[in-house]
Amino acid sequence: MNCMMSVRGRVRRGIPARMALSLVVLSVSACGGGPAESAGPAPAVYTSSCSPCHDDGLGGAPMLGDQAEWERRIAKGINTVRRNAIDGFEGGTGIMPRMGGRPDLSADEISSIVDWMIAASQ
Repeated sequence: MNCMMSVRGRVRRGIPARMALSLVVLSVSACGGGPAESAGPAPAVYTSSCSPCHDDGLGGAPMLGDQAEWERRIAKGINTVRRNAIDGFEGGTGIMPRMGGRPDLSADEISSIVDWMIAASQ
């Protein structure tokens, strides 16, 4: 996504993770991802909203395709992984904004995206 290029550049120059994550969430909001787009399938929502963190591991996010990292999280229970994406998470493994920074999505949509990401990483 072209509008994320400047945010990624800032992260690489050393902006603290919380600030960088805030920039990503704000940039995703500014680039689209509104309610009309939320009905799209998981891959489309992933590309527009999740990839800025999960493609590069920003904020400790498990990278799409990193089977070992996803398995560590799944070992805590799939419902825990889903709940962390819905409620948000901050801990030793990183941070996750509530609703993935997309308050326009439902809990079921967030769960579906998490399930898709896990399947894509196996």
